[in-house]
Amino acid sequence: MTIIDDVSTNDMNFKHLDTAKDIVITPRNEFGGNVLLNTAHTWTAKVSDGNNYVGDYPVTLESNSIVVNSADFTNLPAGYYHLEIWEEWIDSNGSKQRSIYPSPQRTIDFTIYQNVTDLAEKEIKTIGFQDVVDQAIMNIGMNYVFKVNTIEPDQTATVVQAAADGKNYVTFNIPRGYKGDTGATGPQGPQGDKGDKGDKGDKGDTGSVDNAGLTNAPAFQALQTQVNNSAVGANLLQGTSTTDNVGPSDFSGIPVTAGYSYTFSGIMSSPSTSGVIATYIWFYDSSGTNLKEFAKNSKVPVASGTPFVITGVAPANAVTARVLLMKSNPSITINYRSLKFEYGSQATAWTPNPTEILTQSDYAKIKAAIVALGGSLS
Repeated sequence: MTIIDDVSTNDMNFKHLDTAKDIVITPRNEFGGNVLLNTAHTWTAKVSDGNNYVGDYPVTLESNSIVVNSADFTNLPAGYYHLEIWEEWIDSNGSKQRSIYPSPQRTIDFTIYQNVTDLAEKEIKTIGFQDVVDQAIMNIGMNYVFKVNTIEPDQTATVVQAAADGKNYVTFNIPRGYKGDTGATGPQGPQGDKGDKGDKGDKGDTGSVDNAGLTNAPAFQALQTQVNNSAVGANLLQGTSTTDNVGPSDFSGIPVTAGYSYTFSGIMSSPSTSGVIATYIWFYDSSGTNLKEFAKNSKVPVASGTPFVITGVAPANAVTARVLLMKSNPSITINYRSLKFEYGSQATAWTPNPTEILTQSDYAKIKAAIVALGGSLS
């Protein structure tokens, strides 16, 4: 056991992709005794690599200890990391409160060691053009049929979307380049003697796409904007349901784009008779700093089937968002369902996250669209 000021921990080291190691953190008071953990509060593990904020991770409370499972860190590369535990709640006056463990100027440090596949360089991934387009198209939802047309050079690049037979048909109209002027014909020279047959040349290198030039081209940027606009209605939350209290009511680390509007909606109720239920949208920068928050309070009791909607614009430098339902005191009972966080300023009907309904056929169609746009696949 390791003691760091006001917390004690178990062995904090494990190998990359290990999913069976629990990190156990036990807060202590000034006398060295255990701190009683309030299960009605929101508990979150925040992780940094020393230079950049990595993200928020879920925790569970067991007796007097806070448990973080290594399975939640499988997406992190091998390296040295720093961890803090944040405890947040709404006090009786409706104000947000926060405690951060361990004490000031200290962090809970842990190391993820390389496994043999890391050492053999078996799992190296290069993020290129197709990954960027992949993610953009994944965000707009599934069941799409794509077509690419070449149009005249003086025409404007467009994306045309139409719905029919339960499918979304998307046509990309991309202008071709202008034809160059024909050069002047030179005078014909005298015919020379036939030369010897030359040796066969070496095979040329395989060509490649200038990904940076393509993605920064005005025509592609116009297409990207239209693809983003068509993403309205895609649920950015995973694990939601139309059944009461199935799945979490607190979601963090959701990727967002600064300057764009986002809407958090759902249905809730509460039979309690005293207190407040608050719905929140919090926007964070890459270091984990809370840049701006949007909140809407509802006094209890709340009738069954009551919808809620809250909209906010991601401020400059925002890269992630957190949405949640928070109660002003532990005794309040909340029932919730159909939670949805989506791009745009209007709430739309609940749908599952696109990744939860992706099929192999859909994915093959998306890949075909990427190739048609000039991407390379490996």
